[in-house]
Amino acid sequence: FFCSVSRFPRPTCALSDLLVMSGGERAFVKLLSRFEGHIDQEWFEPWEELNWIVNNLLPRILEVTMTIGLAMQKVVHALCQFMFRLCRTFGRTFTEKKVKLKFEELVSIPANDFDPQVKQGHIAMTTCIVPMYASGVLMAFVTEEDKTQLSQFLSRVLCTLAFCQTSLDSLRATLIELSENPANHELLLS
Repeated sequence: FFCSVSRFPRPTCALSDLLVMSGGERAFVKLLSRFEGHIDQEWFEPWEELNWIVNNLLPRILEVTMTIGLAMQKVVHALCQFMFRLCRTFGRTFTEKKVKLKFEELVSIPANDFDPQVKQGHIAMTTCIVPMYASGVLMAFVTEEDKTQLSQFLSRVLCTLAFCQTSLDSLRATLIELSENPANHELLLS
């Protein structure tokens, strides 16, 4: 596993410096590698705090996120930053195995499940979930695979919103959020 200490926020003082707490950069990278290796095992045994994050924190954040108005761009941005930091802190494996699954459950609409609510636009894709997933989760680790997933997701959102004949506000909020990073400009133009 490749583990980079740069994925964590810069410490504000020596007391909050993860490198100091862990005994230096080598020890910290070793701990990160062991964590990633442990949670990457097919049948790893989660611990209480990790279960709380996966089973309580994430669902509650997603529930709140679905009620946030897309016109409140500062709140949307704060939620995207929160999810970005959460994913970066816990790493790629956690993001792939736990976080993405929670979001995909919300944004996936089975073809045979287009009931009247969906046709009226009452779906997660019309909420703050879209920018949070796109910029907070899919762009947490910028690789070519992530960019491909983001491009496919944005296409899926556009098609779903068009099919439901509903507002494109979630897509607009996503594009605003993604365009804040100049590294995303080329991707957004394609």
